[in-house]
Amino acid sequence: MELRGYGGRGYPDITIYFHYFWNGQEPEDGEYSMEQVTYSGSDVYTAAVSSLFEGINYSAGSGKLYVKHVNGKLQVAFCSLSLSGSNGSFSGTTTAQGKITAP
Repeated sequence: MELRGYGGRGYPDITIYFHYFWNGQEPEDGEYSMEQVTYSGSDVYTAAVSSLFEGINYSAGSGKLYVKHVNGKLQVAFCSLSLSGSNGSFSGTTTAQGKITAP
C-alpha cells in the first residue's frame, strides 16, 4: 500500500509506503513509525517515506506519520520528518512537514 503526493512544478514528489500487511486495504488510523523499505519487521504500524527532488532521492530515517480518515478518505500528516539522500555527487538532508489526502 502506498500513497503518493505531488504539489506541482518546483515541489518534491513524496511517496509513503505502508507495511505489506496493508496491501489491498487502507491502513488503520493512528501513529506510524519510520522503517526502512525492507518491511522485514512484524510491526504493521510502520511506514517508509521517500521523496524525489531535483534528481535526489531522499528517504526518511526518523519521524512519525499520523494516519486518519477524513470524509472517508485516507489522510497522512507528518511534521519534523528527517530525510536524507544523495545523487552520487551531492548529499543532502532536509526536514519535511505536510499532509496528503487520497483522492
